[in-house]
Amino acid sequence: MELTVLKQALAISQQIIEIVRSINRCQKQKLIRFARKLAQAHHLGYYDELTNLPNRRLLLDRLKQAMAQWDWQRKQIALLFIDWTSLRVLMTSLGMRLETKFCNSLQNV
Repeated sequence: MELTVLKQALAISQQIIEIVRSINRCQKQKLIRFARKLAQAHHLGYYDELTNLPNRRLLLDRLKQAMAQWDWQRKQIALLFIDWTSLRVLMTSLGMRLETKFCNSLQNV
């Protein structure tokens, strides 16, 4: 689903670039800054700003996709749930750098 949205956004961006060629340089720079902010806003909608880890919205989106795939192909799915409240004591003792490294390593599980 997100890939389709990104492909559509890319196609729209390419059309915008063609239009921008006829507009003066100042307007072109303003449009480019707006597109970057829009892409950043979209990214922040699915990822945590501090850790860049997927957020709840992305989790729900991917879970819906996995459940739909299971319903269609009957492939097994799994969900790893970590109780962050209990894990917080350990994380605090590791320090921010190791905590971030640990959280990022969970993305590859």
